[in-house]
Amino acid sequence: MVLSPKTTYQVSFIVKMSSRSIGWRDPVTFNLYLPDGSTQGSTENLKDKPKEEWFNIPIGSFMTNPKNDGELSFALGGGGGQWKSGLVIKGVLLQAQD
Repeated sequence: MVLSPKTTYQVSFIVKMSSRSIGWRDPVTFNLYLPDGSTQGSTENLKDKPKEEWFNIPIGSFMTNPKNDGELSFALGGGGGQWKSGLVIKGVLLQAQD
């Protein structure tokens, strides 16, 4: 994907919780790793999120510039060490900000 220069982008995960999701008592962290070595993230408690509905979890934003030329990485972590099921990840949304 080619991004526009000197543009700020908001990054979000697009997810939903299935009707049979379990183990989401503790918050989890969604992270964004930028090519310049910086990290951004968001901690979310998915236990109370609606079931079977897609929603966005914003995890950070960045401006395209020579320092951020390269690959972005995304991660999901934490959650208290308990087995989990029922999280469906549709993808990651990169949306240009005005």
